[in-house]
Amino acid sequence: LLFLFHVSHLVLVVHPTATLDVSYVHLFRTLDNIRQKCLQSITDALKALPVSSEWVQNGRPCSPRVLFVFLSCPLEGTSSELLEVRVKTKPSKLSPIKKLEHSLEDQVYRILRKSRVITNISGNSLFAVPANQEFVYVRTTTSIREDTVDFFLQKLRTFCSPDYYESLSEDFLSLSLDPAQSETPSHEHTFSSFLWQHIELALSKGFDDNVGRHPIPADFELPTVSVWFKVAAKLRDLILFNDSKSSVASSLKAALDVDIRFSEGRCGKVLPVASASYQENLPSHYTADYHQRKLAHAFQLFSMHARGPAFQRYAQQLREDCDAIWKAGRQMCEVLSLTGNHCVNPLHKTPENAEDESEEDSLVMPHCSQVKLISTCNCGRQQSTRDDPFILKAANYNFYLMLSAECCGVLERINFPVFEPSSAELEPCASACAPPEHFELEPRSRSRAKSLTRSQTRSDSGTRSPLSDSESDFSSESPESSDASDSRSSDVGDSEKSISLSEARTQHTEDPDDDDAAKASLVPSNTEYLPGMLHSLSPAGLLPCYSAWSLVCLGPSSLYSHNIGIQDQPGFLAGTNFLLPWDVAVKFDKERWPSLWEGKRAQTWKGKKNGKGDGLQFTVKVFIGVEYECPRGHRFMCAAPDRMLRSTSTGLVKDNANKIANSHMPLYFPCPCRSVKPQVAQLMRIHVVTPKAPVHVTLQPKVQPAPHPAPTFFPGNKEPVRLSQSAYWVLRLPFVYESDAGPFLPPKDAVPVESARLLNGVYGIVEQAPIR
Repeated sequence: LLFLFHVSHLVLVVHPTATLDVSYVHLFRTLDNIRQKCLQSITDALKALPVSSEWVQNGRPCSPRVLFVFLSCPLEGTSSELLEVRVKTKPSKLSPIKKLEHSLEDQVYRILRKSRVITNISGNSLFAVPANQEFVYVRTTTSIREDTVDFFLQKLRTFCSPDYYESLSEDFLSLSLDPAQSETPSHEHTFSSFLWQHIELALSKGFDDNVGRHPIPADFELPTVSVWFKVAAKLRDLILFNDSKSSVASSLKAALDVDIRFSEGRCGKVLPVASASYQENLPSHYTADYHQRKLAHAFQLFSMHARGPAFQRYAQQLREDCDAIWKAGRQMCEVLSLTGNHCVNPLHKTPENAEDESEEDSLVMPHCSQVKLISTCNCGRQQSTRDDPFILKAANYNFYLMLSAECCGVLERINFPVFEPSSAELEPCASACAPPEHFELEPRSRSRAKSLTRSQTRSDSGTRSPLSDSESDFSSESPESSDASDSRSSDVGDSEKSISLSEARTQHTEDPDDDDAAKASLVPSNTEYLPGMLHSLSPAGLLPCYSAWSLVCLGPSSLYSHNIGIQDQPGFLAGTNFLLPWDVAVKFDKERWPSLWEGKRAQTWKGKKNGKGDGLQFTVKVFIGVEYECPRGHRFMCAAPDRMLRSTSTGLVKDNANKIANSHMPLYFPCPCRSVKPQVAQLMRIHVVTPKAPVHVTLQPKVQPAPHPAPTFFPGNKEPVRLSQSAYWVLRLPFVYESDAGPFLPPKDAVPVESARLLNGVYGIVEQAPIR
């Protein structure tokens, strides 16, 4: 456009409607400012050309005259009706279309004058409009060239045709937006007549659009074609193809990008407001989620007021500013505890990594989530508050060790296998951090375990468990023994596979050729220990430094009365403090127990001789309870995998323990202490009251805290633990289950049994060694 206003005498501004686009006002003023700035460069360029001094001084042959063409007419009626001079009471001198054009001329002139686009002296303005001639044309006919793309394509084809030069003169003479009218009288309302009056004036007298009381003559020069092309080529190179940073085109672009300047000004004002919104009511330190929420609120406020192409740049600056505020001492530690709560301290180092030089300015303090939990000791007789644990040993060992000093430290207990060092130089197992290549998480079939002979079972028990000297017919049916039978069917040559200690012992018993290698795998390492908990994916031959399980004896079986339930243990919900009876039929041979065959047995046994007369079958009653505990210290028993135990109003319990003894029990169960959003209680204890009979109740707990492929956790005993007769035993399960991949967090809501469960096969009955 700047080039056009420097080489043209007439400039047509075409509008598709009958309304002036006021955005042209800003465009014209910007062009005028750029014209004045680059006037010296244009003058220097024109000095070498054969033009007059006035042309050189002004930078253009004249102040171009601008004509406005509106392609649509808002008046209704045909073309002839609009052009007809209406006669009413007084003869009218103008047709409706002429009145519309004059009205538009007045509007355009007032707009241009008020905005100072045109002045009295045309040489000082970008362009001029005639004072005594029409400069607005409104088209009244429908053009056949509605599709401008098709129009220019046709012109391009015509230009490329061989007879283009012959038809050039005809096209020039028929220059019109109304091609149907080529030769019409000058008084007719046509574009050609409108335009030709200005062309004739330019070819004869020239344009003189200066107005005022003392008008001065305007500069007007009509060059030859050769001179005009030389000037046009020079100005084209100067304005359009100048690559320097101070080129006219770049200055014009910067001046015309009003939306960019407006956007930058608008965004620059909103940015501090949005940043202040982010900093409003900020805590001393906060989490990344809270930071993202505050940042989203600041972005929402910013987007409500910011506009234009600079939006993204200032939005990125807002993000950087908010991130800088958060990272300048306001970051929260956010390390998750073993129960899923994050640390609320500022970003810090723990005493364990205080010497780490990567974070010199960090504080040194232990993790803390400010969450207080209520937990019960190993035996269940004392409750105490505890901090939300971040360390596995503190969760499963230290807390219970502290309570045992005041409560159950003097009780009889059965210790599970732990690491026993042979020297002071200890190191954790390096391979414990990576899972083995092959593993199997589902419990094996118990039917395969029956293939083990009694002699094999006896050879295992003779070197493993000091709890009883008798042999066990039920130990061969335990999940550990079934694991052993499956391990024998696996590839023996794969030395990288992880096997449990019982599997290694079974291999030693059945394969005497590999006796030395089996012995080496059976003996626990006394130089390397397992850094975490013992589970099915742990390396063979390694034991943990401490046991996450606890098995204590509260005393004789008379401590529990089925009529009143558990009385000396706090936290139980009303009606849930009962154990369930489990009736087990046991058969004794006459040769092994002659004293029983002769009738010398306890009066409480319900026995009878079988039909063959070669043995005695009687029923023993074992009381079992699976206890759940929620973080608020509420405790209750379950009567089935999907039902909590409830006694009647008279204290009568109608359920038995068949379902809990033979089914998978859920590791998590909803606690009824809160109805709106119930707490999730975790299976924490197994209560067993053994009978006064020549049998041993055995325990072999296995917990799978998550669906497959989560590992199975167990205490580490190589065969089921035998409990003494006529005693009250309590098995405390781990508070947190953690594998090499991390802790298994408790669910927020109740989960099905298949997701986290205590596997069945926990309880068993074995015969006591006969007394001769």
